[in-house]
Amino acid sequence: MKDIEKLKKKLELDEGFKNLFLNVKDLEEAVDLARQYGFDVDESQVSADDNLTDDMLEAVAGGKKQKEDITNTHNYYVE
Repeated sequence: MKDIEKLKKKLELDEGFKNLFLNVKDLEEAVDLARQYGFDVDESQVSADDNLTDDMLEAVAGGKKQKEDITNTHNYYVE
């Protein structure tokens, strides 16, 4: 099994591992992190793999976009 496939599987099955990628700034940093954990991958493999899910791509690319907090809204009335 190629390391890109192993990386995808690890990201799918291990939420803690996936969370390590949430704070990376770019694809290069994500690839460096994957290499630190023993995955022999490069940027072109990660970005070109059509089988990665959106969630996995977001994690590898620098984290999921946080949803806006709309629970703290205020209504102001002007007389």
